[in-house]
Amino acid sequence: MENSSKCPNCSAEVEASATVCQRCGLPLPTQKFNTVITTVEELRRMVNGSHLLEVPNLPANGIALFVQGSATPIIVEASEFILGRRTSPAMVPIIDLSDYQAYALGVSRQHARIRRDGQGYVIEDLGSANGTFVNRIQLKPGQAQPITVLSDISLSNLHFRVVYNPVLEQAE
Repeated sequence: MENSSKCPNCSAEVEASATVCQRCGLPLPTQKFNTVITTVEELRRMVNGSHLLEVPNLPANGIALFVQGSATPIIVEASEFILGRRTSPAMVPIIDLSDYQAYALGVSRQHARIRRDGQGYVIEDLGSANGTFVNRIQLKPGQAQPITVLSDISLSNLHFRVVYNPVLEQAE
């Protein structure tokens, strides 16, 4: 089949434009973000003009993760959390990405950590098998990398952008 790929779950041949595997029903990963998006309007256009960035429930100290192919952001209020696949209880809150085909896309159980750092956030790869990327640059395990609003983050082949409200440092 011309312009085709393989389903990561059942290896069936699927058209490159397919969003669901006809054999097993797995939602297929969409094309990777292919541009570095710098404005909210560009992100809105990328997600087909939806109102995703109007995040009414985003707390002042929260962060929203817009997973590629999903219409609903993941909203997190914790100052530190781990992204991965839940397999057992963890001391630090874990954001379970299993519903986004994390296993098929190569996300490790404890893939990366995001934590608030001053006015923004940093992300750190936790020794994942398939790597963590910020704006297409691979992080070294244990390296804390600042992330900004609309940073392009990839945990292996699972891609998302972040939106948060920068917090001004409070005077003591």
